[in-house]
Amino acid sequence: MQVALWNVSKCAFHFSSVINTTARCVCVRFLSTYKTSHRQSIMSTVSTPPILHAFDEFRHYDTADYNFHVGAPHPDELMQLSRVIQQTVQDIRAVPSEVQSSYFQYGATKGSDSVLQHLAAFLTQEYRAPVNWQNLMMTAGASHALGLVCNVFFGDHDGVVFLEDPTYFLAAEIFRGFGLKVIPIPKLDNEQYDFPLWKRRLDEGLHGIRADGHFRGLIYIIPLHSNPRGRCLSPEEAAALARFAADENLVIHCDDVYNSLSYTGSIPPRLFPVGSHPNVISAGTFSKILGPGLRVGWLESTKENIDRIALNGIIESGGCANQFGASLIDRMFLNGLLQTYVKNTRNLYKEKMRLAVSILSEHLPNNVIWHKPQGGYFIWLTFPEDYEEFLTNVLVPEAKRRNVHFQLGSRSCASRFCNGLRSTDDAYTCTSGCQNSIRLSIGHLGLSQLPEGLKILCDIIKKR
Repeated sequence: MQVALWNVSKCAFHFSSVINTTARCVCVRFLSTYKTSHRQSIMSTVSTPPILHAFDEFRHYDTADYNFHVGAPHPDELMQLSRVIQQTVQDIRAVPSEVQSSYFQYGATKGSDSVLQHLAAFLTQEYRAPVNWQNLMMTAGASHALGLVCNVFFGDHDGVVFLEDPTYFLAAEIFRGFGLKVIPIPKLDNEQYDFPLWKRRLDEGLHGIRADGHFRGLIYIIPLHSNPRGRCLSPEEAAALARFAADENLVIHCDDVYNSLSYTGSIPPRLFPVGSHPNVISAGTFSKILGPGLRVGWLESTKENIDRIALNGIIESGGCANQFGASLIDRMFLNGLLQTYVKNTRNLYKEKMRLAVSILSEHLPNNVIWHKPQGGYFIWLTFPEDYEEFLTNVLVPEAKRRNVHFQLGSRSCASRFCNGLRSTDDAYTCTSGCQNSIRLSIGHLGLSQLPEGLKILCDIIKKR
């Protein structure tokens, strides 16, 4: 009996021998299946339920909750993905053994030729413009890609990052973790970029020209359907940014995570010369169009930039960041399931956004400023300036009491992360209304939940 248990425990990732027999059996059952009956069995033996994912400790999967806070797919959508993955795994059984075994081997640093070529073909079809597979590299998602770029181009902790305001609230923490200075992109009152002020901040001794040929700094931007505003950069803005980046030796990091979730009939043309200009890097991911647990994404830039990133010590040591996940994606390209799934997801989210826009248009008070997103996950609501206390002291607690969750705009304010200005004359003040705004995500709700949840939210807002 003890020998059998010892053999099983070795398969369960070598749990410590000090674990007693009963606990070891529970662990083995837990690792062998995620079936509900087994999970309930585990829950009966411990004081708190086991944590299986990021939202498990909250009631975010309760259908009685209206979770406009989380920017992640709904569990029903992930079950659809689970069925696609199961079918793909079955397909792998027919693959030659040398290919099957490669899925569990150290991967080529950029990813296999097969997955890169199929990804390039997929992106070419999505963007309606050629994508060269030699300009691609597989990653473990957009956050991993951003970390790689910071590590390779700014690993000596010398550089500055310019963020849009408001911005993706977790990106700044990645930059600060690399010791980089974080500054909001200077803008004029009309929302146009203030390039003279921007250049002054680069030239006044705050951030000197690097002698090693590396980039002086990074511009982090979400060109299409941005988080949190759901806004798309205009071609004129993108062209101006590209010129400024080239002139000042800055690299533009495009967080292109929502491009495939465009709801106007086709994905807008690419705004930056990705793949042909060394000052532009694009990071994509399957987290929003498939599932974040897959941890598969990609980087796209010039071949020289991609080659340089692939030489990073972490990548050289471990190989492809997610060899098995990338191999699954490759099989899904080959059997056509990925293309079909992305199309169905796009249609579903288009209907989600249409429904959300319809409800808000009918029930929001006229003094709330917002625009109708053409894609992505997010809707940004801006209230009059004197609503800040109402949002934090009334709307948040009352909405929570009625099981409605959302994110305050202040979490996305770039000024919260600003650590790169040395002059008090350069002090930064938020001009984007973040303190009196909220962000809504359509991702983590089913279609049937959206109307009621938004009506409850609008009802509370009307009581102001």
